[in-house]
Amino acid sequence: MNLDNFKEFLILAATKNYSEAADRLYISQSALTKHIQQMEKDLGVQLFARNSRRVTLTEFGRILLPFAAKIRDTEIEYKEKLAQKQAEEDGWIILSTIHSMAEYRITDLIGGFQLEHPDYLITIKEEDHPKQMVRMQQNQCNLAFFRELSEEQDRDSDLEKIAYVEDTMVALLPVNHPLAARKSVKLADLQEEKFAFLKSNTTMHKITVDACMHAGFMPQVILDTDRLNNIFGAVSRGLCAALVMRQHVARPSHDIMPENAKFVVVDVVPPIKSTLYLGYRKYDRLSDAAALFVRYVKQHKDSLFPKK
Repeated sequence: MNLDNFKEFLILAATKNYSEAADRLYISQSALTKHIQQMEKDLGVQLFARNSRRVTLTEFGRILLPFAAKIRDTEIEYKEKLAQKQAEEDGWIILSTIHSMAEYRITDLIGGFQLEHPDYLITIKEEDHPKQMVRMQQNQCNLAFFRELSEEQDRDSDLEKIAYVEDTMVALLPVNHPLAARKSVKLADLQEEKFAFLKSNTTMHKITVDACMHAGFMPQVILDTDRLNNIFGAVSRGLCAALVMRQHVARPSHDIMPENAKFVVVDVVPPIKSTLYLGYRKYDRLSDAAALFVRYVKQHKDSLFPKK
């Protein structure tokens, strides 16, 4: 049976009118009638009850309706997958990434790569860690920049992971905070504080909450946001403290750091480290474009974060 017939069946079921359905499908009414009649013949049942002006679904038609929708959706999905794969072969990279692209110089990498390889196209999707993992498992992206605790580097054995940069947690405190003059603080020293954290569905949120709980307290989070400038502003105004990674404040983009930002950055001890990885599915063949991007990252990542 022609798969287009299922789409035509669905349109006719929705409009209940051959003329309107034919207009939507950009075919003649007689062609639509012929297709539906052939469909009924193939199935051996009557799908529509007809009168002079409108049609309604029969019981057989109502039974078929959800299955026809699944067939249509499946056709759309596999066509998208095939088109995506063809695009990848032609030089299209789908890159899933953490939100802090500027702070970790991911935008610099992409820009440099595009200058050297203008014929390749990179589509960027900023996503939280769970969505990134699902997208990679379902083969919906070629590559992903994602964060994990450094000691968890052996997790996700079906992923090939290239360490991009390691980062360390710091505390942001208002300038007049009693602990602001210290070079370092223990998380337990901050257990009475109110906090601003990056959004609750991010890896950073999980890392900070887990670290606080390991230090013996549940943090009181008064600001849950996906924007670093909101965190910087709240700390500057003395509303709370914050826990972020050093790279978040080492190289903030101009539109992130408020002009009147006034806070101090204090090391957290013992150190809590996370690693950003560039990853892809271990058993999938990378397209030529994706493989070239991986090589580019390996060649340039150390120069982006020179050791002090």
